[in-house]
This record gives sequence, C-alpha cells and structure tokens, in this order.
Amino acid sequence: MPSWFVRPETVRLPLSDGQWILVKQRLNTGEHRAHLARCSVVGSDGRRRVESLTHGLSLVVAYLLDWSLPDVGIRDASEAALTAALDNLEPDRFVEIREAVAAHELAMEAARETEKNVTGGERPASAISPSPSEPAGALSGSVN
Repeated sequence: MPSWFVRPETVRLPLSDGQWILVKQRLNTGEHRAHLARCSVVGSDGRRRVESLTHGLSLVVAYLLDWSLPDVGIRDASEAALTAALDNLEPDRFVEIREAVAAHELAMEAARETEKNVTGGERPASAISPSPSEPAGALSGSVN
C-alpha cells in the first residue's frame, strides 16, 4: 500500500545551455495550499479565484529548491528572496523555468493517476449506500 505522506524527494530538471533546476518531486498539502494562497485573490463576491499573473510564479516558488545559475544562489532562500531572484531573470528564461516546472507537475499528476489505477491501488467502495444486487421493481422499468 502506498504511503499517504509525501516524502521530501527531489528531481533535477534540465534547462537550455546546460543549466538545471532542482525541484521537489511532489508538493505536500501545506505546500500546495500555500501555492494556492499565493496565486489567488478573493473577489468582491467573497469567492477565491486564481490570479493568472501570479499563478506561474507561485508554482515555481512552490517547487524550486536550487539551480545551477551562477550569479544568484537560491538554496534555502526565503520565499521573498526566491521571488526577487526569479523577478530578476530575463523574461524568456523565467518562462523556460516555469514551463519545466509545469511539465514536471503534469508528469507527477500522471504518475499518481497511474499509481491509483494499478491493481491493489483502488479505493474501497463506501458501505454507506451499497448498490442493490438486483433491480428493484418499477424503478428498473420491469413489468409486473
């Protein structure tokens, strides 16, 4: 049975020019919640909405741990320092990093779906409202 907890594992993703980024393999619930809080706003109707301008930055901040870029170190940087470093990148370089992180997140989601679908990975059916084993009278369209 797979663990219900996220292990602090990392993945190194290649970038252009021989550079790389080190990212979290998966986000835990707290990291995911912090990401959603960073990239959303509460509207005048009280509903929370994802803010498209900050979603990509928030995603990168959630996953990024280190990189090979020589000018600015980010290992163990605060959220504010990491955001400042990312804001100082050339725009096309930030897009490259954001796309690498987004592709990684999609790959991890696909892996989790595959993990759920393997034998033994199914969730047990709820016993609260079991399906009847035989159709019941008029509801099934049978004629008496």
